[in-house]
Formats: sequence, structure tokens, C-alpha cells
Amino acid sequence: MDVHPEPISRDVLVLEGGVHRCDAVWADEEYAKKSLKCHRTCSSIYLRTLVANRPPRVIEILQDYGFYGVEKVGGLQLDCALITSLVERWRPEIHSFHLPFGEVGITLQDVEVLLGLPIDGIPLSGVTSRSRDQWIQICHDMMGFIPKPSDITSSTIKISAIDPKALSEHSVEVDYQQHARAIMFKLMGGRSFPNTTGNKVSLYLLEVIMGDSVLVRGRAIGAAVQWISNQSAIAAPLQLQYITPASDNNIISLITAMTAEEETAKYETKVDIKSSSSALPPPPALAPPRLSLAGDDLAEEKRVNFPFFRPLSQKSENAWIISLFVIVHLIVFTATMIVNDCWHNSHGQCSVKFLRMVSFQPLHENPLLGPSASALDKVGALKKTLFIDNHQFWRVFTSPLLHAGLFHIIVNLCSVVFVGIHMEQEFGSIRTGVGYILSAITASLVAALFVTDKTSVTSSGALFGLLGMMLSGLIRNWKFYTKKLAAVFVILMILVVNLIIGLLPYINNFSNVGGFITGFLIGFVILFKPQLNRRAQAKGGLFEYDLKQKVKLKQKLDRPFLRGISLTIFLFLFVGVYMAVLRGTNANMYCSWCKYIDCISSKWGSCVDKPIHCETMVNSEHLILTCSDNGNFRILPYTHISPSRIEDLCSLICS
Repeated sequence: MDVHPEPISRDVLVLEGGVHRCDAVWADEEYAKKSLKCHRTCSSIYLRTLVANRPPRVIEILQDYGFYGVEKVGGLQLDCALITSLVERWRPEIHSFHLPFGEVGITLQDVEVLLGLPIDGIPLSGVTSRSRDQWIQICHDMMGFIPKPSDITSSTIKISAIDPKALSEHSVEVDYQQHARAIMFKLMGGRSFPNTTGNKVSLYLLEVIMGDSVLVRGRAIGAAVQWISNQSAIAAPLQLQYITPASDNNIISLITAMTAEEETAKYETKVDIKSSSSALPPPPALAPPRLSLAGDDLAEEKRVNFPFFRPLSQKSENAWIISLFVIVHLIVFTATMIVNDCWHNSHGQCSVKFLRMVSFQPLHENPLLGPSASALDKVGALKKTLFIDNHQFWRVFTSPLLHAGLFHIIVNLCSVVFVGIHMEQEFGSIRTGVGYILSAITASLVAALFVTDKTSVTSSGALFGLLGMMLSGLIRNWKFYTKKLAAVFVILMILVVNLIIGLLPYINNFSNVGGFITGFLIGFVILFKPQLNRRAQAKGGLFEYDLKQKVKLKQKLDRPFLRGISLTIFLFLFVGVYMAVLRGTNANMYCSWCKYIDCISSKWGSCVDKPIHCETMVNSEHLILTCSDNGNFRILPYTHISPSRIEDLCSLICS
């Protein structure tokens, strides 16, 4: 029989002669007797990992992540000679086996049936350049144990140090998740991706099990396929004496692929592989994806980045502080409408008359469906003659509680609820409350610095403070979030809408600007990492997860320089504005165009700040009110009228 050591055709082969292992098999008899040695790290795995009567919850997690079938396969006895023969027939140029009946490629369909692994993989990406301390922290957060410094380096960990977390009847969901992760990590490092040390596991394999079950399944199979092909190509050159992919799962992949192709070619080869398990389990059904968030690794890994705006059902913090502020605003607005008492003070000339006492002023007086200017003055609105001339500085604290009308309070409180509840559940009630109050007071001080003889309220300043805090919270925790540009767009949209509304009568836009700057600076000072306190399963969006254990990121006084600079700027502005207000400074005298930030000339008022005066003339049945400035007059069909009502009408006809 004529035996030819060379392939029949080298048309598809590009390796030089004498490089591939098959070239040396016929040339060196001793070399032909040598078998590849298989790197394995699985001898200790089954002694410490496989446990009888495993908790059902752990089995469910392993099934979700696709590792249950891998574990159930058990230990395999490897035939190194068979593995060597397969490697010698592997051609890295075309990624296939050259056998007597033809070329054979690796298929994973049978592997999917036997092990429950999907055949479609996704790229694996992550961070591998971490320090030893960072890996220790990740091991603690992901798997619930802290390895000894002597057992771990910046790239590997001893497989004996991977100790699954002990479970008991009092264990919570996070404990089960950490226990299962340790098993998955050990299975990968010892069986699927062993290295040349024989007793260590590469820490970058933790990147494979970071994420939900869909990501992990896709990453694992993609990495396994690449690992098989790469290591087979590495072992093909004749100088290599070891092969790393000869671990249990990869050998199953090779042999099942061979068997499937051989059956097609009607070429029979007997393979003797003994498994510790008599039967392989059917492939597990795909369960809903789950991601257990455990510790600071949530914020450090790309897999746990989350949208800045998330459904409230995904958060468990109670928004009590914002709810309290909303209730206070509603009570104050109701009290203001009672003080206004349009039905009696305006002699029934009101909007929505069926409300009687709490009906609104006519639209030509207040287009926001609210009280009169005199009623706002009574309950604490800002006005130059009252605030500066009469030294009623307490209005700085009452003005943030007032709203100009029904339209104003609806838009303002809806925005406060949307922004405030998100901030409170993201960063905590105390920090949100402190930022809200500081923004409200500072915004009122800024409005007082530009105060005019027109009545105005500053309740929107607190909302703009929350928006400023939201923006600074987004910036300082930029790496934690996804869809960041969309979040910035939402914030800017709310800002623009409320700034436009701030040009309407009785709403002070200077307070909005001051509140936003205050909130932006305060956010850098008092905000920390977002709170991931979720208890319900979240569906849709970027990812899905199911967390029943309350988890918070560790809080620390990070970014001290940024905090210090922001605090210094805020204190400088606050003290400066406060001192200027106490001295009675009117900033409009130094900035002639600033008035247009807060005003547009309309039939409800002019941007010119000047005192108004009206002359009254009463006859038997009518009262004639004439503006001394422009000569406009109005005839009223009644004579009994309060001075505050005359002031409101005078302001209207003189505008």
C-alpha cells in the first residue's frame, strides 16, 4: 500500500512544509508515538463544586444561565491519543479537519442538544486591566467571598480559593445568585477554559458571567467556539506538546461534531469516552432573564449600566419628601384662592363661577386662572414696595410657596413630581429635600435682587433647582447610565418649557435661573452614587433583571476637589446675593436688559417698571377709574369696592 504523508492537494493549504504536526508524524517514528498532553483543572472541581441535593433555586439559576447541562455532564476520561489524532488533522488555514473521507468542519448543533448551550454567540468585551484589590472586591460582590491576597493576582486566582457561598434556609436571593456565580466561574476556569497552570483560573472569565442570562449564554458559547478553534490552531504546529482546549466540554464539542459528519459520510469511527453521568439532561427551557445586582460592581461594570429615567416600578424608595412638598403647595394654593374670594371682591365677575369663593379672576386679569395680584400680595408674594420699602424680608420664605394660577400649579407640580420623585428615589429623600429647600430660598433671593413693582411668585425656582441637581447628578455619575443624551434632552425640554411659562404674568423667571444654578452646584456637593434599591422585575428597556434583595451602592465622599469647588462657588453666590438683598440693592439699575428675562410686554402688563396711579370718581351708580399715566379709564357698575381691588384694576388699565 502506497502511503503518502502529504495531502493529495495543497491548493487550500498555506502553511510551509514541516510546520504542521502531520508533516512530522511520518518523518519521526518517536514523534508519532507522542500524544498531546491535555491541560485540565477539573480534578478538584467535582470534589468541591458538585454537591448532592443542590438547592432548587441554584439549579434554576444554572439553567437560566445555561450552565446546568455543563455541570451535569460530569467528569470525562480523556483519550489523549484520540485528541492528538484530531489535532493532527486540524487545518488552521480553513478551520476544518482533513479526514480520509474528506473535510469535516465543527458543528455545534449536537452540543446544543447535549449541553443546552445555544449555538449563536455574541462578542465578549470588558475590562481586564484591574488591580488585585479591584478583583478582590469584584469577587466579594459577585460571588460572596473574599480571596486571600496570596491566592489571587492581578490576572488569576487559585481554583481552590473559589469557594461557593454557604447557603442555609435563611439565605436570600443574592446569596443564591452569588453561590451560582461561583459554580459557573469554577466550571469555566476548570473545564471550559483551563490554562497552562493547572490550578489557576483567569479572572477575565468573570466578564463572561457579568450580565443577564441572555448575555451570559451568548458570551459563553461565542468564547467557547473561539477558544476551540484558537487552541486547536496553536496545538497544530509540531513543536507544541500541550493542548489547552482538551477540557471536557470542548472534547465533547469536537467528538460530537466528528460523529455527526462521519454519519453523513458513512464513515464509522469508535470513540470510547466514559462519562460520570449515565444520561445527559434535555436542554433547559429558556427562563426569563435575571440579573442579580450585588454591590459596587453594579456601577463599575458595563453590564449593569441603566437608563437615567426608569419606570417607578423599578424603584423601591418611598418619595415622601416630594409628596410632602406637593401637599404643602396644594394647601397654600387653596388658601390663596380663599383669601382672593373673587366671588365677593370682584362682584361675581370671575372665571369658573360655580366654584364661588374659590373661583378664579377673569382671564383678562390673570390668564393663568388664578388669584388677583392683591391677593398674592396679602399671602406673601414679592413686590418692590412691600419687600424693600416696607422691609418685609419674610416674603423670601413665603413667595416660594405661592403659585400664580391653576395652570401654573399644574405644570409646576407635574414637573416637580416627575423630576423630584426620580431624584428622591435615585439619590435619597434627605439629599433631595435639602437641595429643594436651598434652591427655593436662593431662587427667592435672586428674584428679590431683581424685584420690581409687579407682583411675582417664585415657586418654580425649586423645580429648576431639582433640574439643576438632576443634571449634575447625571454628569457626576455619567459612567453609570445609558441613554444619557436622551436624559439630557428631557432635562433641557423641561427647562425650556418652564422658562417660557416664566414669561407669563406673576411668575418670576429670575428665580428660575437662580434655582437652576443653585441646584446644579448643590448637586455636585451633596449627591453621591445612585441608589439601586429594586425589588420588582423590570421588563423591557435596555435589560431585564429580577432583584428581591435590597442593595445599595457604597457611598463615600468621592471627588473632593469637585465638591469643594462647587461648595465654594455656591457659598460665594449665596452670601453675595443675601448681602445685596439686605442692603436693598436693585440689580435692574446695573442691568437694563435683564428685565426681558422675566417679562414680555402684553395686555397683562408692560416691561417698564414705573409706579402707577389712578384717579377715581364716584357718582350715584358708577365708579370711574382713570389711569393718570395714559388716560385709560374704566367704568364700573358699582360703587362699593375695596382699595386692593382698585389697585388691581388700576394696574390693569395702566398696563
